[in-house]
Amino acid sequence: MDDQFTTREQVDAQVISILSDLRAEEGLDMTHLDDDSPIFSQGMERGGQLNVNLVLELESEFGINITDDPGVLAPLGTIGNLTDYIMERMRQKYE
Repeated sequence: MDDQFTTREQVDAQVISILSDLRAEEGLDMTHLDDDSPIFSQGMERGGQLNVNLVLELESEFGINITDDPGVLAPLGTIGNLTDYIMERMRQKYE
């Protein structure tokens, strides 16, 4: 696993940072984000450009391939589930 992201807490913090930055760029809701927060807030369309940007940012940041279909994130629902998904993809990468 990437030395920079060795714990779930580190991955979670970075996921929240990425989501916060993307939301801020679009002038969207900047309420407190945590594991139970939805990945998609009001104004952040599932499958929209922000979703595509989110996938690209996550792939770049964590060195993983999420999918060619950015809609894969919608069923995950929450930031906590997204973090778990990323942790699993990182684990698979280094097996």
